Amino acid sequence: MPEKQIPFVFERLSQIPVRYRILASELSDRLVAIESRLNQLPSKIQTSVLVDSKPPLVLGFGRVRRERWSILVLEPDLSTFSSTISPEDIDLSDAIPLLDSSIDVKIRASQYINLLLHTIVNRQTDGLSRLEQAIASIGDVERALGIKKEGQ
Repeated sequence: MPEKQIPFVFERLSQIPVRYRILASELSDRLVAIESRLNQLPSKIQTSVLVDSKPPLVLGFGRVRRERWSILVLEPDLSTFSSTISPEDIDLSDAIPLLDSSIDVKIRASQYINLLLHTIVNRQTDGLSRLEQAIASIGDVERALGIKKEGQ
């Protein structure tokens, strides 16, 4: 390596960590903002999504404290994990808040947050459908028992 390049390489090696810290801090700040916004929602539902990545990653949304919900991340143990498991059946008890995870996990997970948000919407929509069906079934029983008249 020519001697003139050595100062340039050293300069780059000095600059890269500074830039890395700035970007890592920005990513964390943005994740905090997303999680804060999700906590403002009037209705929340615990859910998870299995990300098809190598190694697999589970991204979830769930309660971490009584008053606080978090984006959760779980890196499953490959020796006991089945990729055919339904995301709803994944136990998030060992998951940690994404905000508390390593920067490498934050980087991996960040590209799937949109998928998690769509999963939350789908789960809530499914919940609405199930509630409507339950109310319709109860209405049938109420009419059969004479509690409600036909058409009510």
